[in-house]
Amino acid sequence: MKHAPLFRTIVVLQLLCLDSATVFAQGSLTPPGAPAPLFKTLTQIEPRTPIGTYGTNITVAGSYYLSGNLTSSLTNSDGITISTDNVTVDFNGFAIINTGGVATQSDGISFTARNNVTIKNGTITGFYRGIFANGDSGGVVVENMRLATNYFRGISLLLQMGAAGGIVRNNYAYGTGGTIVGLADQEIRSIEVSGAKFTIENNVVQHTYGKGLGGGYGIFSTLGTNMVINNKVSHANFGIRLNGPDKFRDNIVSNTATNYIAGTDIGNNN
Repeated sequence: MKHAPLFRTIVVLQLLCLDSATVFAQGSLTPPGAPAPLFKTLTQIEPRTPIGTYGTNITVAGSYYLSGNLTSSLTNSDGITISTDNVTVDFNGFAIINTGGVATQSDGISFTARNNVTIKNGTITGFYRGIFANGDSGGVVVENMRLATNYFRGISLLLQMGAAGGIVRNNYAYGTGGTIVGLADQEIRSIEVSGAKFTIENNVVQHTYGKGLGGGYGIFSTLGTNMVINNKVSHANFGIRLNGPDKFRDNIVSNTATNYIAGTDIGNNN
């Protein structure tokens, strides 16, 4: 059996060759292409349309956002008009600005008889009314907005009696007043609602003063049944003026001639 070691050597070499062939037969190591995305884009989750022009009229339902500040000196032209239901306008941190001064009659955003409108996340300044709505509107939400130095109203939602109403929350309205449009004596209101059922909560309202003999109201409601909760109002002729059935709680009012008018106090108002 003197040839046994040589035989074993040949067998081992053959096995090694077979293993090598198996290893090198696995295919290319080059990836077939870029991996597929793991997450959907924001556009896929919520398709949105940019607004980059002052005076835009929205006629198609959907989600819109400001792509930059919108500025105009026109005194009779609204910044954005909403002419259809089911619209969200996200200011995306930007502002709509009117530089027409105290004679302007332009509104920042306006709509009539529109449902499911949401306005959020930005600034409206220098208008006759910052946000204005009327008619049979419901599902209206105004949130996280800064209404700065508008001359007649900050937020004005004068809806049809019995309309569904909505929510006004987490807004900051200040410096409302100064218009020279109309009568010498006019009431000025930073936040006003009428005709519907609204929840008005977590807003800060400062510096609202009337025109001539008219009073300045931080929050004003009439002809509806509203809840007014956890607002902070200061520096006005009248802090919070409510309709009889309205309920209010957890509000703080300071530096006003009259803190509260009407409504039902359900607790913890100063």
